[in-house]
Amino acid sequence: GMGISNAESLDKPDEYLDRILRKRDREYIKSLSTAKKLIENIDLQQACRNSSTLKQFIEILKDP
Repeated sequence: GMGISNAESLDKPDEYLDRILRKRDREYIKSLSTAKKLIENIDLQQACRNSSTLKQFIEILKDP
């Protein structure tokens, strides 16, 4: 597939995403409304398994 096992290894993830989307005649667009839709639909547990940085961030938020 077009997935990547470790998103943390990418220097410029936005450029990588744009490149793979263009292969499917799509374009990556950064926008607040798109980010909001992503937040509403993301599987946070899966995202944390794929991103050590996100996992650490969530753990910090949980710590009182």
